[in-house]
Amino acid sequence: MSRKITGWDINGLKSKEEEENYKKAQKEWKDKSLKRPVLNEKSSEEDVQKEAEWIQRNFVNHLNRCCKKVKVCATSKRWWTADIAENRKILGSIKRARKKGEASQQQEKRQRSNLRRMMRQSKPEMWRKFLTSATRNQVWQALRYTKPGGQQTTKALKSRTGEVVESWEEKVELIKEEAFPKPLKGVERKAKEEGGEMWKKITEENIREALFNQSVQKAPGPDRLGFKAIRLLWDWDSQRIINIVKASFRLGVHPRVWKEVKGVVKPKLNKPDDGVAKAYMVITLLNCLGKVVEKVAANAIAEECERRRLLHDGQFGCRKQRSAIDAVGRLMKRVEEVWERGNTAAVWLMDVKGAFPHVAKGNLIKKMEEMRFEADLVRWVESFMDERKVIMSMDGKEGDSMDVETGVPQGLPVSPVLFVIYLSGFFGQVEDEEKDCGSEGISFVDDVAWVVEGEGVGECTQRLERCAAETTNWAKRNACQFDIEKTEAMLFTRRRKNQEPQIDALGRVGNHEVSYNKEVTRWLGVWLDDMLTLNDHQ
Repeated sequence: MSRKITGWDINGLKSKEEEENYKKAQKEWKDKSLKRPVLNEKSSEEDVQKEAEWIQRNFVNHLNRCCKKVKVCATSKRWWTADIAENRKILGSIKRARKKGEASQQQEKRQRSNLRRMMRQSKPEMWRKFLTSATRNQVWQALRYTKPGGQQTTKALKSRTGEVVESWEEKVELIKEEAFPKPLKGVERKAKEEGGEMWKKITEENIREALFNQSVQKAPGPDRLGFKAIRLLWDWDSQRIINIVKASFRLGVHPRVWKEVKGVVKPKLNKPDDGVAKAYMVITLLNCLGKVVEKVAANAIAEECERRRLLHDGQFGCRKQRSAIDAVGRLMKRVEEVWERGNTAAVWLMDVKGAFPHVAKGNLIKKMEEMRFEADLVRWVESFMDERKVIMSMDGKEGDSMDVETGVPQGLPVSPVLFVIYLSGFFGQVEDEEKDCGSEGISFVDDVAWVVEGEGVGECTQRLERCAAETTNWAKRNACQFDIEKTEAMLFTRRRKNQEPQIDALGRVGNHEVSYNKEVTRWLGVWLDDMLTLNDHQ
């Protein structure tokens, strides 16, 4: 039976029954902490690195001594009740008694049958109770529970050269290269080595909010210190957390221990497993204390962007009160305005290829400096993107730590807003170049829509082609790529009889031809038809 330690029972430690043990554990940590001074304004980059390592190593050891470990095994299942646990103990005692000649084989057999019967009854009973009391969202959770699970062995994979690899190490390397592609080649740019006062603006409340606004249900990184554990550390030693966060930004350094992630390989749902690395995804589990720092950075960047209106008005996502539905609403409003003028509206949907991993660090640093972000924050972003590592986990086996050269890592709190900044300059530039097209850019992170208007389909198509050409030109100059093959076109017109013969018109993006969708089109989760009735979005 596997009994892998995944964390600690923090709730149990904080319960009334464990009050004495809790106070003892708190005192022991405070005694240890007093022997090591917290960071201050004279601390160096090396001090920050050592402090992050000290917190991780010593708090893990402290929890191992004072807190009950959480282990994944059969008894972790919801259906494993107290009665089943008690009967399992009875079975164990009978087996021990039998070895001494104090119990019969028939008694052991009867108790084992009784235990199995209880387990069979408990499983459907657990489902019945769960489903009868489930909320609306929990119904979909139940659907996920029914998905095939269990440990499966990854099949042999084909490399891009056609070579078949079968060893665990070779398969992991292929999947890693697919999940963490190298960034595009951009400009060579280093952040300024001095200056910046962003760290002075960080308050205790900013850090507390960044910690307590993140879900305790999120899986921890390789150190197993989840948000429950980090909140416990805050209760016992908040000043240590506050000082290391401020020191990280003051010195522009993201400690190395926070940049190592665990990559869990899973097959993609509803994707054919044709023996290629693309059929698998890598779920990255991140250091939670590092995520607190990243959340502080994300909030600071987002607030600065809104305060100084640094982003294009059509950019949605990673911004307060600007959701995917708001982006769709903006597109629909623009189409209705075109209709009021008696014209036809056309839209091209474009997707940024590679998105986050393809971000060129030098270009991002250059963009942030042009937008006049504080120098210490830009240095931190540079450090955040450097020297990242991953521990791959596949088929129940974990490998060694491996270097990863990628752009902006996916799944981290600060990554989306950095990507939005990376794209921010291109919307206004294309609109300025194509003013006579009446074009408008609307985006949600890496999903981009260009809306134009014209008197007919032909005029709309020409204007879309010009927007697409300027988009690809900007992308070449700014280390960005669009996935041309995924480009879709939509036509919105109320003059159906006049325009229907021309709906087969083809637009061109580079060497790729794009035809208008004759059926409904799905964008950002909403099904749009040419009359905006939304009848298909039910």
